[in-house]
Amino acid sequence: MKNYLKKNFVSFLIGCVIGLPVSIYAVNHQEPATIPVYYDPGLFEQFSVEPEQPEPTEPGEIIETCEMTAEELEEELFYDSLELLALCVESEAGNQGLYGKRLVVDVVLNRVDDPNYPDNIADVIMQQNQFSVVLDGRIWTVEPSEETFEAIREELEVRTNTEIIFFTSEGYSPYGEPWGKVGDHYFSTERR
Repeated sequence: MKNYLKKNFVSFLIGCVIGLPVSIYAVNHQEPATIPVYYDPGLFEQFSVEPEQPEPTEPGEIIETCEMTAEELEEELFYDSLELLALCVESEAGNQGLYGKRLVVDVVLNRVDDPNYPDNIADVIMQQNQFSVVLDGRIWTVEPSEETFEAIREELEVRTNTEIIFFTSEGYSPYGEPWGKVGDHYFSTERR
């Protein structure tokens, strides 16, 4: 038993003498691990507090800054919502004709006017479980056609229909009254 302990103790000492410096060297000279980080810089733009101001290049030079007025901001938000509307119409009715696209625009605008829905275009489109193209992400994969923009322009001037509030491609909405089928879509009005 003593011989066994002596042999193991000697092996233990040799392992420590050789292994300890090797392991210390390896730990101190290893490259740091790189962990892939995925982020979208666009997500962080909304949190920037103040834009960076340019420095004057000459002494006494005055740098003019431009801030948006409330009206300009409202106008910008309106045009952003129209772009979202164009994406929605193109993804929902891109394979339909101008009339079918106009009716899809009407559904969104009629919901904006309806007290049971949000009071702006973006919130109507992004409302949970309302548009399948938002649920499956198709809305972000399309490029609106000129015909889609034309349908929106025409509906902003004069509405084709002020009553339809639902449309599906599977059949009339169980939440409304059937209005009619145009192209692949079944349009419905609210139940009275």
